[in-house]
Amino acid sequence: QYNGEKQGALQINISGPVESNPVMTGQLAGERFRQLREYNFRNGLRTLERIEALEKEKAEPDAMAIARALLAKGDWYLWWQRSSRALQNYEQAWAVLSEHGLDPDALFPQPVELPDTKVFHADGTKPSEDVQASARVSLEITRDGRARGIEILEQQPPEDVGARVVLYRLLKETRFRPVVRDGSAVPYASLEREYRYQY
Repeated sequence: QYNGEKQGALQINISGPVESNPVMTGQLAGERFRQLREYNFRNGLRTLERIEALEKEKAEPDAMAIARALLAKGDWYLWWQRSSRALQNYEQAWAVLSEHGLDPDALFPQPVELPDTKVFHADGTKPSEDVQASARVSLEITRDGRARGIEILEQQPPEDVGARVVLYRLLKETRFRPVVRDGSAVPYASLEREYRYQY
């Protein structure tokens, strides 16, 4: 008779107030989830590194394609909150274009919400679902892609505090591809966006 693998009990004593964490409270589900996330990060990174390598191995490498591969790799790092690696890739993309006489600033006109899949409707276009709230905001983007100094300029419905709180949380959690100038990521002030969102 096989009763399955027996998992050892994990007991951790912590003093003081802490947030509930499955790993810290003895449940292994949290650790499994962490390992799954790490696998997804590594698997995606290997794919992006292979794309970059294939672009560089071509008989006549295309500088723009290499820069876009580096840009995608930087976005992946930033999405997984590895800011220093992300900035290295953005700066390499800028350098590749600069070395080949292309305009590197065209690749970084202003900060871009990640993932760069048009899911944010940053131009204010209406998504296909019913819209419950919209807002025009001004914000600053740090060199590592975080929103700071969030100011809501207009909001619909105007008195809905819940919509305001949801938008603040959304923008605090969103990572932006930063702007690169003269080969280095720099802060970007007064970025204006219009968002339509459900909550």
